[in-house]
Amino acid sequence: MNNPGAHLRCRCCLLYALGDVLAVDLSTLLTSRTDIVALFEHNTIAHRQAFVNVRSHEAPTNCQSVVLQTKANYFLDPFVDEPRQACLVKLSADSLARGLFLWQGKSNVFARDRLPAYYAAADMPVGKQAFKEWEQLLGPFGETEMLQVDAVAAGKGFTPDAPPYDRLIVPPTVRLEPMPGADLAKLGLVKKK
Repeated sequence: MNNPGAHLRCRCCLLYALGDVLAVDLSTLLTSRTDIVALFEHNTIAHRQAFVNVRSHEAPTNCQSVVLQTKANYFLDPFVDEPRQACLVKLSADSLARGLFLWQGKSNVFARDRLPAYYAAADMPVGKQAFKEWEQLLGPFGETEMLQVDAVAAGKGFTPDAPPYDRLIVPPTVRLEPMPGADLAKLGLVKKK
């Protein structure tokens, strides 16, 4: 079967990426009838570059959208690199105009001080961006019931090879049931309180 598509479900995990978390390359498709759906629930997503990078150079003309559903995740860039290059989605403006990507988010938490941008054009540096711009891009139902927080300080001691996992927890000021993000204590990465 050529290009039957892919379905991905990631739940209650720590996704820790020094680059992009997920890369989707539509230029390798042989047909436009593919089905790519990814569901992310209750994850802590610490990334240095894009959460999802959609590469669509030479994608088929009538290619279907890549659908990304996110629920109760915690997104942050814990790294101390400057300038920051983290964003949620990176894809070309042409791909965006063609509708090749669809984001459906609910109850996600974003570290406002640790995530400089939400959308970035492919092959361009990531610039500072307000959440309002992300909302305008997605429309009224693209991201619902979201929360922006100040992350636990990354500090100078944050090293990619031996990360202090306690700095990746949802800040204690957030009191939601169920809590967004992964349970890092249950994963054995931090001590239970």
